[in-house]
Amino acid sequence: MSDKMTRNFTKEEVACPCCGLLPTYAFMLMVQGVRDYAGVPLSVSSCARCETHNESIGGASKSHHIVDGNESQDDKHGAIDIRVSPKDGVLRYKIVAGAVKLGFTGIEIGTHHVHLDTRKTTPFMWTGVSK
Repeated sequence: MSDKMTRNFTKEEVACPCCGLLPTYAFMLMVQGVRDYAGVPLSVSSCARCETHNESIGGASKSHHIVDGNESQDDKHGAIDIRVSPKDGVLRYKIVAGAVKLGFTGIEIGTHHVHLDTRKTTPFMWTGVSK
């Protein structure tokens, strides 16, 4: 069995760290599209989480990172946090531009990360402080 989720992302780097639950393939194709658009490797700090892990790290109770393993692989629901140096404005710009182009509807520009999600509401962008 392949350890790859997509061409540039392994299952290990996007799986829930406590139980191994994975994001959907459709969501990861969107993430791969952002990586392709940026043209450089992206470092994942958080992607799929089970409810237990999400709670243990103080995540929002309705976090878009939460997966339960029952999602269809065609479902694009999900969230990912990408590590970005506070000094790398060019990479932030490339990630955000690619995310908008590819249909991500939740974008947070944090001090050390960019959060992308596929919320089903009106597109929303905000700034935050990385934990």
